[in-house]
Amino acid sequence: MEIEAKFGAPNRDVYRELLRLRQIGEYQIVPLGRARVADRYFDTADGRLLAGGYSCRLRTQDGSVL
Repeated sequence: MEIEAKFGAPNRDVYRELLRLRQIGEYQIVPLGRARVADRYFDTADGRLLAGGYSCRLRTQDGSVL
């Protein structure tokens, strides 16, 4: 199972503050390095997957499809 959190930073100062965090709630933040990831999302022409609460994602990282 994957748990993912995405945060938006309204400006560079807030972004820098987020980088200094070591814990969010009960979750410890551990730097693991960086990875270049490309995501491609697919759906029907009329958007039925998204409308149904689903997504179909093809993720590529370091030349491999995950």
